[in-house]
Amino acid sequence: MDKLIITVALTGNVPTTEMNPNLPVTPDEIAADVRRCADAAAIAMGGHVRVGLEDNLYLPDGSPASNPKLVDKVVAIAKEIGREIAGPDEARSLLSLNPQFKDRIIT
Repeated sequence: MDKLIITVALTGNVPTTEMNPNLPVTPDEIAADVRRCADAAAIAMGGHVRVGLEDNLYLPDGSPASNPKLVDKVVAIAKEIGREIAGPDEARSLLSLNPQFKDRIIT
């Protein structure tokens, strides 16, 4: 299979937020867009995606994120691309995790 090259023009050819209010201009906005592009690419290529507040504190609109909101965003991307979401038991099986420890929280 040929290698895939992915290019992303995060700030596009639109130079100001007056022309496009969705244009990422701050380092945080650009970094958040990079993360969303990586997530979408991973999903499209058959990979798996991990989300959490430790990766992104804000949603695309700049509002504060929460883990459920971040999961909702990735689920929406996956559905748009045509990928199904694994439930907890199916995910554990796919990752070969021992079901004996499914309720264990490690701190």
